[in-house]
Amino acid sequence: MSQENVEVVQEAWALYEERGVDGGIDAFAEHYADDAVIADFPELPDRRTYVGPAGVRERYWHFVETWGDFTIEPVEFIDLGDESVAVVTTMAGRGPGSGLPLDAAAVFVYELRERKIVRDRAFMSRSAALKAVGLSE
Repeated sequence: MSQENVEVVQEAWALYEERGVDGGIDAFAEHYADDAVIADFPELPDRRTYVGPAGVRERYWHFVETWGDFTIEPVEFIDLGDESVAVVTTMAGRGPGSGLPLDAAAVFVYELRERKIVRDRAFMSRSAALKAVGLSE
């Protein structure tokens, strides 16, 4: 089952990349259960929790609004077992008002059931993500 979960997550990211900003996030969100819980980065001062496919879209568009030319690309998919998959990504953008650049890594930990993402947690580093699921590098 764990390889199947990796394939589900890879498919979601492939559709996002293939369809671009406008249609990509909608295709990505279709891989989430209606009651999926999506948690922002713990380090964010205005950290929020979102729910379901609409929550995925809301979190994404919040980043686009915050960072202007926001891009995110998967770099590595990690099978964590126990129906969990981590995706190491790179994020880039530029604050529309401040002009400050964003050039950072982010790691998303997805928990899946019945080929749907039911939990999505965001972390600023691979080590933080692995620690959150009880693993080490």
